Amino acid sequence: MNDLIKYILTALLVLAAQILILNNVNIYGYGTPLLYIWLVIILPKEISPYLTLLVSFLIGGFMDVFCSTPGLHAFATTAAGLASIKTLPLFITNNDNINHNKFVPSIKTMGNNKFFNYTLLIVILHHILLFLMEAFSLEAFGTLLLRMVTSMIFTLILIIAIEYYKYKASEKNK
Repeated sequence: MNDLIKYILTALLVLAAQILILNNVNIYGYGTPLLYIWLVIILPKEISPYLTLLVSFLIGGFMDVFCSTPGLHAFATTAAGLASIKTLPLFITNNDNINHNKFVPSIKTMGNNKFFNYTLLIVILHHILLFLMEAFSLEAFGTLLLRMVTSMIFTLILIIAIEYYKYKASEKNK
């Protein structure tokens, strides 16, 4: 199947899961997993930076429409897209045995540590921006910090679990 069609189908599935299921999950009254940021993390390196920003903005805008948050998700997701453009080259080197033209960030292509660190960086940035913009105040900083951290943890757990599942499935098909 064409990579573009696979990505679009994955995006539709993840966005539907986010809107219909994950937005209604409130772990310990604080944390909501924001899996849709994974769509920015796995954008192929081969696409132009402008397209990366556009796709990031559209993903965030889609979330804003269904979450009634005017521009919050679009802002945080576009910033995450920009961060991914600038930071991904720090996590891959010329020594890695990869095809840089067809590179898609994953555990399989980057390894456990590099992928986890890259994902952690993007998730932290996204969540800080999103939750700070949403609160627009540091009045209840403790609660805000708790919401950020629990959401980050559950988002990272979901992303890593999906990536391990994809990795194991690809190993099984060899």
